[in-house]
Amino acid sequence: MPETIKCLTLWEPWASAMAKGLKHVETRPWYTHYRGPLAIHAAKKRFNPNKYSPEFAHLCRKVNFWPDNLAYGRLLCIVDLIACHRTEAFVPLADEKPWGNYENGRFAWVTNNLRVLPIPLQVTGRQGLFNWQVPILLEDLLSERKAEDKS
Repeated sequence: MPETIKCLTLWEPWASAMAKGLKHVETRPWYTHYRGPLAIHAAKKRFNPNKYSPEFAHLCRKVNFWPDNLAYGRLLCIVDLIACHRTEAFVPLADEKPWGNYENGRFAWVTNNLRVLPIPLQVTGRQGLFNWQVPILLEDLLSERKAEDKS
């Protein structure tokens, strides 16, 4: 029977930053008790770099995250959600800071164990955490986590 895991939709380029290993912390206005595998889905909303600071637009161009290079409406990777901290008590690494909103009153969702899907999958996103049934052909990505947990 296929396994079901939690999934989270992120706007681009934040979803791609997670899939490329540039982003390990997702910041949210709400706390979650959930810990475990988390599929990262890129929203359909098109990225417009003109709506952000010139510094952030430059960072996106530098890592080739420009509007036509992103995978909208697709599931990109699976990570493990290992902790959730108040941003007031969390200090992000310098390279991580541009990829999140660390204002007071928010939460830092810490992830590790990135597994990139061989081909991004078309999936309908939702707000908040939602359940995603892992296709049988991708269950090996989850078993990689389980094998690492045993060592």
